[in-house]
Amino acid sequence: MAGKRFLNGINSSFVTGLSSPILPSDAVNKQWTTLNINTAVAPANAHIADLTLHRVINDSNISTIELWSSSKISNELNTKSDISHNHDDRYYTESEIDNLINIRLENINGIDMPVYDSVTKNKTLSSTMCIFTWSEANLSNNDWFQIGSARDAKTGHMMPFDGTITGIMIHSLNVNQTNIKLFINGSNSVIHNIPSSSSGQYRFTDTSLSIDFEKNDKLRLKNVGGSLEDTVISLIVQWRF
Repeated sequence: MAGKRFLNGINSSFVTGLSSPILPSDAVNKQWTTLNINTAVAPANAHIADLTLHRVINDSNISTIELWSSSKISNELNTKSDISHNHDDRYYTESEIDNLINIRLENINGIDMPVYDSVTKNKTLSSTMCIFTWSEANLSNNDWFQIGSARDAKTGHMMPFDGTITGIMIHSLNVNQTNIKLFINGSNSVIHNIPSSSSGQYRFTDTSLSIDFEKNDKLRLKNVGGSLEDTVISLIVQWRF
C-alpha cells in the first residue's frame, strides 16, 4: 500500500511523531509494566487509608484513631504546674499515715521494716506478726511440747531479733485442768491456765500479752498439771525496736 509502511506487521503510521516505531516487544513490556503498577497501587492505597496505621493529626479532637501534633502536646504540658501539681487531696500523705496509725520505717540489720508504736504495750513493735507453733498428741504432767518431730526437752524456737510475745492461741481435746509454762532460756512463768473442759474441747485466744525476749533467746513450752490430748499452741510474736 502506497504511503504506508509496515514493520513486523504493525502499521508505522500509528506511531507518527516517534523517532522510531514501536516494536511488538515494546508493547508487551509496556503492558506488563502497567499490570505491575496496578497490582502494587491497590494495596498501597489501602495501606495509606488504614487509620489504624496512619493516624490523622487533629488537635481539636480526642479519638483512638487520631493524634495531637507535637505543638499541641507541648502546649498542654506547659499548662501544668511543676510546683503545685499533686494528688494529696486523693491520697494520705506520708505524715498523715504516720499520725493515723503510728506506723513508720525502722532499719534492722540493713532492712527497712514497718513498725508502729503500741500504745497499750508502750513499745515500738513491728507491724508484722510472726506465729511460732508447738503441737503434741498426748501430754502428761511435766511433759514438754515438741516442735515437729523434735522431742528433746532442750528443743525450742530461736528468736532472730528482740521481740515481744503479744498473743497466744490454744486448741486442745480431753482437757484436764493444767498450766502452760513458757520458758525463755532458763527462766519460766505460767503463760496460761487451762481449766477442765466438760465438753472435752478447749479453744482460747488472747492478744493482750506483752512478754519481752531478746535476740537469740530460745522459747519452749511445758505442760504442768493435768493431761492434754491433740494440743496445738501458737504464740504471736512482734519484733521490738
